[in-house]
Amino acid sequence: MRKFIDVSEHNTIDWAKAKKEVDAAYIRCGLRGSLAKTAPQDYKKIRTDKKWAENLRAVQEYGIPFGAYYFPTAITTEEATEGAKWFYEKIKDLKMSYPPMLDSENVWGDDREPGRANSLSREERTRLLKIVTDYFNEHGMNIGVYASASWFKSKLDMSAFPRRVRDCTWVADSTGAVDYDGYYWLHQYGKGPVAGSAKDIDLNKICATIPPVIIKEASKVQAFPTTDPVQISNSGSDENGTYRGGKAGDQTGNEWRRRDWYNRPWNCVLRHPDAAVRACIAELAIKAADNDKIGYDQNQRFTYWTELQKAGFDPSKIRTACEADCSAGVIANVRAAGYILGRKELKEISATYTGNMRSAFKAAGFRVLTDSRYTDQDDYLLAGDILLNDVHHTATAITNGRFSGAAPAEKEEYDMPEIKKGSQGKAVKVLQVILGGLNVDGDFGWKTLNAVIEFQKTHSLTADGIVGPKTWAELLGTL
Repeated sequence: MRKFIDVSEHNTIDWAKAKKEVDAAYIRCGLRGSLAKTAPQDYKKIRTDKKWAENLRAVQEYGIPFGAYYFPTAITTEEATEGAKWFYEKIKDLKMSYPPMLDSENVWGDDREPGRANSLSREERTRLLKIVTDYFNEHGMNIGVYASASWFKSKLDMSAFPRRVRDCTWVADSTGAVDYDGYYWLHQYGKGPVAGSAKDIDLNKICATIPPVIIKEASKVQAFPTTDPVQISNSGSDENGTYRGGKAGDQTGNEWRRRDWYNRPWNCVLRHPDAAVRACIAELAIKAADNDKIGYDQNQRFTYWTELQKAGFDPSKIRTACEADCSAGVIANVRAAGYILGRKELKEISATYTGNMRSAFKAAGFRVLTDSRYTDQDDYLLAGDILLNDVHHTATAITNGRFSGAAPAEKEEYDMPEIKKGSQGKAVKVLQVILGGLNVDGDFGWKTLNAVIEFQKTHSLTADGIVGPKTWAELLGTL
């Protein structure tokens, strides 16, 4: 059985042995000294957990999905603010699979000396923890709270925290059934043996369908190279060159791999207008192609999504052999991007196979590009574009085409309705604003018709006064 553990300097563990059965870990980053008698040199001061560096190095080296936690014990606003900044700076650049946590509980010395924060009122403890969670949220990162079930009920007011904090709750209860009415995603259910440790270690289990993840800041968009030809992430067949019946995982390195663009042919390109979404999709597609634990099999196509969730939506951290097919892999990555970026429409995208990807992706905000410059060549593709043949195949562009930054690449097949004389509504208003010099009333009359015909003549379009895909592309491409 795989294990989700949490450790601190109080645990001695041989990670080379533990990695064989540890599926994930929370490691303590630091604490504020709470006991005057046992550690006078650290009393009231923030310090790093003595085994933080050792544990962090191990989980990173062995590819173990992890999160970090901090024991604040602040009793003033100033201490809470100081602790928030200290913890954030320590972990802000780490590639964690799980959100950081705050350990809220009493501390007792060997002689029953109480910790300095033990006597805080429920209201004050809640206020001080919220200072820390607000700081993280304001800096674009999710964070949660750990405590026992009874502590949550009597010592904290979780209703004071926003939903994104409550969604990250981690509850400890060794009684069997968790005596807590609020939402929680992780349950510390007791202690047990772990390879590499002489003593039992805290054990946890994920109780939510999908664990919370760290929200990526949209402003931090990864740059992708321009290549000729464009590179794509392609999941096409199993190790036997067929579509089902192979062994889980990529047996040849070619089941899901990077390869040069080719014309399948493609019927359309699905492009999300948000660069952060495209970058996230491309990054996931690259990691999936590079991890040989992920292979191709239509009969096991959903096992990749199962393992992707367990790995905190990082394909590079999948360690259990699994499978996808072309559409299941792309759809899983788009859903994962939704969780990583906090985009509800992507989390809940309704696509299930190539045949309904076009409509489902369009409903989730993707543009459907059908112009031949996107379908028949790769020069105008952007990393994160999804190539689709509705009947046979789909893949993801992971580099940019050589003309991707040129003006024509912006003249896309925009999702606008065909309108003509007699049409009314918002699309007509958009048209009138772009053309200029017209009364923006949403009524496609003679003046609007004449302006459209003149625009079409100027841009070498069929001057029929009908605003269809090509006219819309020219109109919107002028903005």
